[in-house]
Amino acid sequence: MSQVERYWIDPSRLVQEGWHQDDTCVVKDWAYDRVVAERDALQALLTAADERADALEVLLRKSKVAVDDMAENCEDQADWELAGSMRRLSQHIDAELGPAKATPDFRMIGTEKMQPMEYDEP
Repeated sequence: MSQVERYWIDPSRLVQEGWHQDDTCVVKDWAYDRVVAERDALQALLTAADERADALEVLLRKSKVAVDDMAENCEDQADWELAGSMRRLSQHIDAELGPAKATPDFRMIGTEKMQPMEYDEP
């Protein structure tokens, strides 16, 4: 991301030659500071959520190992139904831990199909 430089500009200079308003992007410092603070807060939330997802994935992998061990150690016939349930649970865990499938989101701005625009003839 490019760094923003701060300058103090006398408002009368913005309309002088060389400072045309259409060519100059000016943002109030308080507005910029608010946006930066909001961005930093969102980044902190994203980082925390990512760390939580990583921790839960590790826990799920450990749980899968325990479920597989219990399913293999079922010896008598009464435990076979339980072993079958554990194998199905293990298969569901494998499916969830597999690579994520990307699905295109056509609702994103610029990717949705737009209705034809009507123009008034001059």
